[in-house]
Amino acid sequence: MHKFTNTLTPAQVYRYAVECCQPHLKLRDAKRVTARMLLTILFAAAARISSLSDTCKRLRGVPDEEVVAAALYETLPDYNLLKRQVNAALAGHLPKPLRKQAQIVALDLTLLPFYGADAKENDQIYRSQAKRGTCSFYAYASAYIVHKGQRYTVALMAVTRKPTMEDVTKELLRQVRKAGIHVRFLVLDRGFYSVAVIRYLQAARMPFLGTGGARDGAVLEVTLPSGPVTAGHKVRVSATASR
Repeated sequence: MHKFTNTLTPAQVYRYAVECCQPHLKLRDAKRVTARMLLTILFAAAARISSLSDTCKRLRGVPDEEVVAAALYETLPDYNLLKRQVNAALAGHLPKPLRKQAQIVALDLTLLPFYGADAKENDQIYRSQAKRGTCSFYAYASAYIVHKGQRYTVALMAVTRKPTMEDVTKELLRQVRKAGIHVRFLVLDRGFYSVAVIRYLQAARMPFLGTGGARDGAVLEVTLPSGPVTAGHKVRVSATASR
């Protein structure tokens, strides 16, 4: 018996992403840039971890950077509203089985190097240990579930200089619960493995596992025995590249 496979094209992925997000984001059409075009450009830039300028030059049939940037700033809501809309889009397409039983949820901190001259004064820049020649980063935190080999991002937020990692942990867990996900067990990447976060999770009686040795960009899969999690259980963690 032959196994059926279906290969997605980049165009199909972009189209699906736009269809998932636009009903929640409700971006407006601009004079030369439609909302769908704007989202496609943003997704293309995110996929390549590239600038808006570089992405506009690479894509055919899109206006130049100045026109796209003006359309973006004109339609974007304030950060708190945007965060709610993005997380609503993520929650709106989660498989139903994820909400039927408690899940193992991984918390991940992603750092993108920033080399700007205003790194020390810019409060949107996160400071951390040196990596790729800098201690300054654009940063975001996410909570995700690996279910049947597929990664589902449940919560997402920007991380700047002001909030502590304890604050970030609390906010991600709040968003996870709002999405209707019950947490069985947390897996923390190295960015979350701090005294303050551990003390908070212990006080909240939240089971967790630290994975300080996992490499960047890895998707963690945790295998636990059936039934309640206790200190005596053996846990198996495996990491595979996410991109």
